[in-house]
Amino acid sequence: MKKKVFIIVGAVVLLIVVGLSMFSIFRSGTFRLEEKYYQSSGLEEINADELTELLNAKESFLVFTYQPLCAASANFEENINNFLNDNPLTIYQITYSDLKKTQLAEKVTSYPSLLIFKKGHLVDFLETDQDADVPAYETVDGLKSWLTRYISLKARSSTNTSGEDESGVAKSIAVSNGDLDSLKPATDDKINIYFFWGNGCPRCAEEHNFFREIQEKYGDRYNLYTFEVWYDDANSELMNTFAEAMGDEVKGIPYTVIGNETFVGFGTGSSEQKFLNAIEAGQKNKFDVYFDRIK
Repeated sequence: MKKKVFIIVGAVVLLIVVGLSMFSIFRSGTFRLEEKYYQSSGLEEINADELTELLNAKESFLVFTYQPLCAASANFEENINNFLNDNPLTIYQITYSDLKKTQLAEKVTSYPSLLIFKKGHLVDFLETDQDADVPAYETVDGLKSWLTRYISLKARSSTNTSGEDESGVAKSIAVSNGDLDSLKPATDDKINIYFFWGNGCPRCAEEHNFFREIQEKYGDRYNLYTFEVWYDDANSELMNTFAEAMGDEVKGIPYTVIGNETFVGFGTGSSEQKFLNAIEAGQKNKFDVYFDRIK
Protein backbone atom coordinates (compact mmCIF):
# COMPACT_ATOMS: atom_id res chain seq x y z
CA MET A 1 0.00 0.00 0.00
CA LYS A 2 2.82 2.39 0.93
CA LYS A 3 4.55 1.58 -2.34
CA LYS A 4 1.42 2.53 -4.33
CA VAL A 5 1.07 5.79 -2.41
CA PHE A 6 4.73 6.57 -3.09
CA ILE A 7 4.25 5.92 -6.81
CA ILE A 8 1.12 8.11 -6.96
CA VAL A 9 2.82 10.96 -5.07
CA GLY A 10 5.84 10.69 -7.32
CA ALA A 11 3.67 10.85 -10.42
CA VAL A 12 1.84 13.92 -9.12
CA VAL A 13 5.13 15.68 -8.33
CA LEU A 14 6.43 14.84 -11.82
CA LEU A 15 3.31 16.27 -13.43
CA ILE A 16 3.62 19.46 -11.39
CA VAL A 17 7.28 19.86 -12.36
CA VAL A 18 6.50 19.29 -16.05
CA GLY A 19 3.56 21.67 -15.86
CA LEU A 20 5.63 24.41 -14.26
CA SER A 21 8.36 23.90 -16.85
CA MET A 22 5.90 24.23 -19.71
CA PHE A 23 4.39 27.31 -18.09
CA SER A 24 7.85 28.83 -17.78
CA ILE A 25 8.64 28.10 -21.41
CA PHE A 26 5.49 29.56 -22.84
CA ARG A 27 4.65 32.38 -20.46
CA SER A 28 7.93 33.94 -19.30
CA GLY A 29 9.56 36.68 -21.33
CA THR A 30 8.86 37.64 -24.91
CA PHE A 31 9.64 35.62 -28.00
CA ARG A 32 9.98 36.23 -31.71
CA LEU A 33 7.61 34.99 -34.37
CA GLU A 34 9.05 33.27 -37.42
CA GLU A 35 11.19 35.79 -39.31
CA LYS A 36 8.96 35.66 -42.40
CA TYR A 37 6.15 37.33 -40.45
CA TYR A 38 8.25 40.49 -40.01
CA GLN A 39 8.95 40.93 -43.72
CA SER A 40 5.58 42.41 -44.70
CA SER A 41 2.48 43.83 -43.05
CA GLY A 42 -1.15 42.79 -43.41
CA LEU A 43 -3.79 40.12 -42.88
CA GLU A 44 -3.52 36.85 -44.81
CA GLU A 45 -6.54 34.54 -45.13
CA ILE A 46 -6.09 30.84 -44.33
CA ASN A 47 -8.45 27.88 -43.91
CA ALA A 48 -8.72 25.09 -41.34
CA ASP A 49 -6.30 22.76 -43.15
CA GLU A 50 -3.66 25.49 -43.49
CA LEU A 51 -3.96 26.37 -39.80
CA THR A 52 -3.52 22.72 -38.87
CA GLU A 53 -0.38 22.55 -41.01
CA LEU A 54 1.06 25.56 -39.18
CA LEU A 55 0.33 23.97 -35.82
CA ASN A 56 1.93 20.69 -36.86
CA ALA A 57 4.97 22.59 -38.16
CA LYS A 58 5.44 24.08 -34.66
CA GLU A 59 5.53 27.66 -35.97
CA SER A 60 5.22 30.85 -33.91
CA PHE A 61 2.56 33.14 -35.41
CA LEU A 62 -0.63 35.17 -34.87
CA VAL A 63 -4.19 34.42 -36.00
CA PHE A 64 -7.19 36.75 -36.12
CA THR A 65 -10.47 34.83 -36.05
CA TYR A 66 -13.66 36.54 -37.18
CA GLN A 67 -17.04 36.04 -38.80
CA PRO A 68 -18.18 37.81 -41.99
CA LEU A 69 -20.99 40.36 -41.57
CA CYS A 70 -20.19 40.66 -37.86
CA ALA A 71 -19.92 44.28 -36.70
CA ALA A 72 -17.64 43.41 -33.77
CA SER A 73 -15.33 41.52 -36.13
CA ALA A 74 -15.22 44.46 -38.53
CA ASN A 75 -14.40 46.91 -35.71
CA PHE A 76 -11.63 44.72 -34.34
CA GLU A 77 -10.21 44.20 -37.83
CA GLU A 78 -10.01 47.98 -38.26
CA ASN A 79 -8.10 48.25 -34.98
CA ILE A 80 -5.70 45.50 -36.11
CA ASN A 81 -5.09 47.26 -39.43
CA ASN A 82 -4.39 50.54 -37.63
CA PHE A 83 -1.93 48.67 -35.42
CA LEU A 84 -0.22 47.18 -38.48
CA ASN A 85 0.32 50.66 -39.94
CA ASP A 86 3.06 51.20 -37.36
CA ASN A 87 4.05 47.61 -36.56
CA PRO A 88 5.06 45.50 -39.55
CA LEU A 89 3.68 42.00 -39.09
CA THR A 90 1.83 39.45 -41.15
CA ILE A 91 -1.15 38.11 -39.22
CA TYR A 92 -3.22 35.18 -40.44
CA GLN A 93 -7.00 35.49 -40.42
CA ILE A 94 -9.54 32.67 -40.41
CA THR A 95 -13.31 32.59 -40.11
CA TYR A 96 -14.61 31.31 -36.80
CA SER A 97 -16.57 28.66 -38.68
CA ASP A 98 -13.29 27.30 -40.07
CA LEU A 99 -11.52 27.58 -36.72
CA LYS A 100 -14.18 25.31 -35.19
CA LYS A 101 -13.01 22.57 -37.57
CA THR A 102 -9.59 22.48 -35.92
CA GLN A 103 -8.23 21.22 -32.59
CA LEU A 104 -8.82 24.71 -31.17
CA ALA A 105 -12.61 24.34 -31.19
CA GLU A 106 -12.92 23.61 -27.47
CA LYS A 107 -10.45 26.31 -26.38
CA VAL A 108 -11.59 29.34 -28.41
CA THR A 109 -15.32 29.67 -27.87
CA SER A 110 -16.03 33.21 -29.07
CA TYR A 111 -15.12 35.70 -31.78
CA PRO A 112 -13.57 38.01 -32.78
CA SER A 113 -10.28 37.08 -31.20
CA LEU A 114 -6.55 37.24 -31.74
CA LEU A 115 -4.55 34.10 -30.98
CA ILE A 116 -0.84 33.92 -30.15
CA PHE A 117 1.05 30.72 -30.96
CA LYS A 118 4.55 29.76 -29.86
CA LYS A 119 6.02 26.73 -31.57
CA GLY A 120 2.56 25.44 -32.38
CA HIS A 121 1.16 25.91 -28.87
CA LEU A 122 -1.60 28.40 -28.05
CA VAL A 123 -0.05 30.86 -25.58
CA ASP A 124 -2.97 33.23 -25.10
CA PHE A 125 -5.98 34.70 -26.91
CA LEU A 126 -8.41 37.57 -26.49
CA GLU A 127 -11.88 36.90 -25.12
CA THR A 128 -14.83 39.18 -25.77
CA ASP A 129 -16.34 38.64 -22.31
CA GLN A 130 -13.17 39.53 -20.39
CA ASP A 131 -13.02 43.13 -19.13
CA ALA A 132 -9.22 43.00 -19.09
CA ASP A 133 -9.20 42.38 -22.87
CA VAL A 134 -11.41 45.36 -23.78
CA PRO A 135 -8.51 47.81 -24.41
CA ALA A 136 -6.92 45.38 -26.87
CA TYR A 137 -10.14 45.29 -28.86
CA GLU A 138 -10.72 49.03 -28.88
CA THR A 139 -7.37 50.85 -29.19
CA VAL A 140 -4.04 50.39 -30.95
CA ASP A 141 -2.15 51.07 -27.72
CA GLY A 142 -4.25 48.49 -25.89
CA LEU A 143 -3.59 45.88 -28.57
CA LYS A 144 0.12 46.63 -28.59
CA SER A 145 0.29 46.45 -24.79
CA TRP A 146 -1.31 43.01 -24.81
CA LEU A 147 0.82 41.63 -27.63
CA THR A 148 4.11 42.84 -26.21
CA ARG A 149 3.56 40.79 -23.07
CA TYR A 150 4.44 37.84 -25.27
CA ILE A 151 6.08 38.74 -28.58
CA SER A 152 8.75 41.03 -29.96
CA LEU A 153 7.23 43.36 -32.53
CA LYS A 154 10.28 44.73 -34.33
CA ALA A 155 12.27 42.82 -36.89
CA ARG A 156 16.02 42.86 -36.56
CA SER A 157 17.61 45.91 -38.15
CA SER A 158 19.36 45.39 -41.44
CA THR A 159 21.65 47.67 -43.41
CA ASN A 160 20.72 48.45 -46.99
CA THR A 161 23.06 50.58 -49.08
CA SER A 162 21.85 49.59 -52.52
CA GLY A 163 19.76 52.72 -53.06
CA GLU A 164 16.57 50.64 -53.14
CA ASP A 165 14.13 49.44 -50.53
CA GLU A 166 13.54 45.68 -50.20
CA SER A 167 10.67 45.85 -52.68
CA GLY A 168 13.09 47.13 -55.32
CA VAL A 169 11.67 50.64 -55.50
CA ALA A 170 14.32 53.24 -56.22
CA LYS A 171 14.81 55.93 -53.58
CA SER A 172 16.16 59.45 -54.02
CA ILE A 173 18.22 60.25 -50.92
CA ALA A 174 17.89 57.61 -48.22
CA VAL A 175 18.60 58.67 -44.65
CA SER A 176 19.07 56.12 -41.89
CA ASN A 177 19.76 56.07 -38.17
CA GLY A 178 18.59 59.66 -37.81
CA ASP A 179 21.67 60.92 -39.69
CA LEU A 180 20.83 64.43 -40.90
CA ASP A 181 24.25 65.40 -42.20
CA SER A 182 23.15 64.78 -45.78
CA LEU A 183 20.32 67.33 -45.57
CA LYS A 184 20.84 70.53 -47.48
CA PRO A 185 18.82 73.75 -47.18
CA ALA A 186 16.20 74.35 -49.83
CA THR A 187 17.13 76.73 -52.62
CA ASP A 188 15.17 79.06 -54.88
CA ASP A 189 14.89 76.21 -57.36
CA LYS A 190 14.38 73.22 -55.07
CA ILE A 191 12.38 72.46 -51.94
CA ASN A 192 12.99 69.60 -49.52
CA ILE A 193 10.48 66.77 -49.20
CA TYR A 194 10.68 64.55 -46.10
CA PHE A 195 9.13 61.11 -46.64
CA PHE A 196 8.80 58.73 -43.67
CA TRP A 197 7.95 55.18 -44.74
CA GLY A 198 8.00 51.53 -43.65
CA ASN A 199 9.52 48.64 -45.54
CA GLY A 200 6.61 46.33 -46.39
CA CYS A 201 3.96 49.08 -46.24
CA PRO A 202 1.88 48.91 -49.47
CA ARG A 203 0.92 52.61 -49.42
CA CYS A 204 4.55 53.57 -48.90
CA ALA A 205 5.51 51.51 -51.96
CA GLU A 206 2.85 53.36 -53.97
CA GLU A 207 4.31 56.68 -52.87
CA HIS A 208 7.83 55.53 -53.77
CA ASN A 209 6.55 54.64 -57.24
CA PHE A 210 4.86 58.02 -57.56
CA PHE A 211 8.08 59.91 -56.88
CA ARG A 212 9.94 57.67 -59.31
CA GLU A 213 7.33 58.35 -62.01
CA ILE A 214 7.48 62.15 -61.62
CA GLN A 215 11.27 62.28 -61.31
CA GLU A 216 11.92 63.12 -64.95
CA LYS A 217 9.35 65.92 -65.14
CA TYR A 218 9.47 67.40 -61.64
CA GLY A 219 12.74 66.12 -60.14
CA ASP A 220 14.52 69.43 -60.62
CA ARG A 221 12.03 71.07 -58.24
CA TYR A 222 12.78 69.12 -55.05
CA ASN A 223 15.19 67.04 -52.98
CA LEU A 224 13.49 63.89 -51.68
CA TYR A 225 14.76 62.65 -48.33
CA THR A 226 13.44 59.24 -47.26
CA PHE A 227 13.45 57.80 -43.74
CA GLU A 228 12.57 54.13 -43.12
CA VAL A 229 10.87 54.02 -39.68
CA TRP A 230 9.69 50.45 -39.08
CA TYR A 231 13.17 48.97 -38.77
CA ASP A 232 15.05 52.08 -37.64
CA ASP A 233 14.23 53.43 -34.18
CA ALA A 234 16.19 56.64 -34.70
CA ASN A 235 14.21 57.44 -37.84
CA SER A 236 10.97 56.66 -36.01
CA GLU A 237 11.89 59.15 -33.31
CA LEU A 238 12.87 61.65 -35.98
CA MET A 239 9.45 61.34 -37.59
CA ASN A 240 7.86 62.27 -34.27
CA THR A 241 10.19 65.28 -34.06
CA PHE A 242 9.11 66.45 -37.52
CA ALA A 243 5.44 65.82 -36.72
CA GLU A 244 5.66 67.79 -33.48
CA ALA A 245 7.30 70.68 -35.31
CA MET A 246 4.42 70.64 -37.81
CA GLY A 247 1.74 70.34 -35.11
CA ASP A 248 0.80 66.79 -36.12
CA GLU A 249 0.19 63.57 -34.24
CA VAL A 250 1.19 60.78 -36.60
CA LYS A 251 -0.93 57.64 -36.25
CA GLY A 252 0.21 55.94 -39.42
CA ILE A 253 2.53 56.01 -42.40
CA PRO A 254 3.49 57.08 -44.94
CA TYR A 255 3.98 60.54 -43.44
CA THR A 256 5.24 63.22 -45.83
CA VAL A 257 6.22 66.85 -45.30
CA ILE A 258 6.23 69.10 -48.38
CA GLY A 259 6.86 72.75 -47.58
CA ASN A 260 4.35 73.78 -44.94
CA GLU A 261 1.95 70.94 -45.78
CA THR A 262 1.85 67.40 -44.35
CA PHE A 263 0.23 64.21 -45.60
CA VAL A 264 -0.60 60.97 -43.79
CA GLY A 265 -1.20 58.02 -46.09
CA PHE A 266 -1.15 57.90 -49.85
CA GLY A 267 -3.67 57.09 -52.55
CA THR A 268 -3.36 57.29 -56.30
CA GLY A 269 -5.26 60.11 -57.99
CA SER A 270 -6.13 62.75 -55.44
CA SER A 271 -2.92 62.33 -53.41
CA GLU A 272 -0.76 62.64 -56.50
CA GLN A 273 -2.29 65.98 -57.47
CA LYS A 274 -2.13 67.27 -53.88
CA PHE A 275 1.56 66.40 -53.75
CA LEU A 276 2.23 68.25 -57.01
CA ASN A 277 0.28 71.27 -55.78
CA ALA A 278 2.26 71.24 -52.53
CA ILE A 279 5.55 71.10 -54.42
CA GLU A 280 4.55 74.16 -56.46
CA ALA A 281 3.34 76.03 -53.36
CA GLY A 282 6.49 75.08 -51.46
CA GLN A 283 8.67 76.65 -54.11
CA LYS A 284 6.84 79.93 -53.53
CA ASN A 285 6.71 80.10 -49.73
CA LYS A 286 10.28 78.75 -49.18
CA PHE A 287 9.34 77.15 -45.83
CA ASP A 288 11.44 74.20 -44.62
CA VAL A 289 10.44 72.55 -41.34
CA TYR A 290 13.89 71.15 -40.57
CA PHE A 291 15.94 74.27 -41.19
CA ASP A 292 13.25 76.73 -40.01
CA ARG A 293 11.97 74.95 -36.88
CA ILE A 294 14.05 71.93 -35.90
CA LYS A 295 17.74 72.56 -36.52
